[in-house]
Amino acid sequence: LPPGVEVYSSRDEGEYQRSTPAALAPVAHPDLTGSSDVGPLADLPVTAVLANGSAVLIAESDRLHYPRAMLRPAIAAPATEIAATGISASPACAAVRP
Repeated sequence: LPPGVEVYSSRDEGEYQRSTPAALAPVAHPDLTGSSDVGPLADLPVTAVLANGSAVLIAESDRLHYPRAMLRPAIAAPATEIAATGISASPACAAVRP
């Protein structure tokens, strides 16, 4: 995602929180259990608001045959990049306009 982006995300049905992509780590509510995925993860959907006011919604579909997708801050990447588990977010998302 380009510089100047703010993301709105939540974890395990908690309240949505605003942060930068690099600081993506919404607080889980209720507290996570011992079987929860650990780390700074966010459940989908996540909304990203670009510096020019455009918005991008990152969502998933067909959860019937896919257990769950979560986002986390990218490891060893620019501070404005978000990576999905095993999939890097594309800079092409910046071209999306409302």
